[in-house]
Parts: sequence; structure tokens; C-alpha cells
Amino acid sequence: MEVKISRPLSIVIQRIVVGILLVAIAVLAFFVIRTAFQGETTTPRTALERAYLDSLAVVKKDPRNAKARLKLAMAYATAGRYNDALSELNIAVKLDPKDPEIYYGLGIVAKKVGDKKKATEALERAVKLEGSVADFYREAYYELGQIYYEQKKYKEAVNAFENAAKEGPETTYVLIALAQAYEKAGQKDKAIEEYKTILTYVPDYKEAIDALKRLGASP
Repeated sequence: MEVKISRPLSIVIQRIVVGILLVAIAVLAFFVIRTAFQGETTTPRTALERAYLDSLAVVKKDPRNAKARLKLAMAYATAGRYNDALSELNIAVKLDPKDPEIYYGLGIVAKKVGDKKKATEALERAVKLEGSVADFYREAYYELGQIYYEQKKYKEAVNAFENAAKEGPETTYVLIALAQAYEKAGQKDKAIEEYKTILTYVPDYKEAIDALKRLGASP
């Protein structure tokens, strides 16, 4: 059974929207940056450029289209234009306050600019709303857990990572995060159990092996 090994934090914006946005995210930054410095292009040369321009056009035609604003916000964020992204997301939330993906996007961008209070509130809202898929909730809980962990709120981090693991029980980066949170929360036995679980999926996972040695347990 294939297990995910890692997920670089540098690509966090790629997780802003599950489904409708994932296809276009890899290269949208190029188009946004080109638009910002050369003026808006009117002749798209690829399907991905068309996707970006279409979201912009939809927003102009229908300013109350929350999904289009979400797409546009993702493009801005990919290009590092976080204030523009937050502006679009704040509008999108007001337009559709029951869309978990909008709150997730808001949480990710707020976290990126260092507003952890807003990020926490948005992600907590995202995980409480229904309407998305398991992978989405895994990522939302994972991001929420990361914030708690960074703030040394280890019990809250454990709870978030446990929920993330329920949505993706064989996702190694989630299990590692959960094991580390257990360890920091003083739940040594659970930490050892979790590290050993990781090794059943990836027997040579060095981080888990080192952690077990540190905790005085055999791999």
C-alpha cells in the first residue's frame, strides 16, 4: 500500500482548495506576475492561463461569485500577493459563509502572513463545516494542528492531528506530526505506539527510528 512520505511546507498554498483549484495551481503564479508587471493579457496561450483569466472575468461579471473570488485569491497567493488574496477571501466568506474551502483558504493565507489568530479561527470553522472530501479535512486539521504545535498548545495539537489521522490514517506526515505532539504532550506510550505504526508503513523511516531510540524504545 503506497504511503505519502512527506509534504514540503513551501508549497502550502497548493492546498488552498481541493478539487476545483488543484489543476491550475502549479503555474498560475507566472500568469499573475506577468499580469501585475505587464498589464492584463487578453490573449491566453494555454488552458491554465485561460483558467486564471476566466476567474478574473467571472469576478468582474459577477462580483458575488464566491468560488470565482476563491480562485482569484489562490492565484494572488501563489504569486505572493497575500493582501490581495486576503481581500478576495474576506469577500468570499461574506458571500458564502458555509463553504469550508473558503475558510481553509483564508486560514492558510492568514497563517502565511503571520496572523495565527485569524488562521486558527478560519481553520476551526473549516473543519466544522460539511461539504468537502476526506482529503480536505485531513489537510485542514493538519494545518490547524501545526498552528497549535507552534504555539506549544500540545493537547490541542494532539486533538487536531488525531482528527487529521482519521481522515488519512496512512499519511506519514500526519502520523509523524501526531507522534511528535504526543511526545510534547507527555504521552510517551502513545508517541512510541505512533512511531512504531509509521515503521509498519515505512520500515526505514529515519525520523521515527531516531525518535524511538530517544524515547528508549526499540524500533
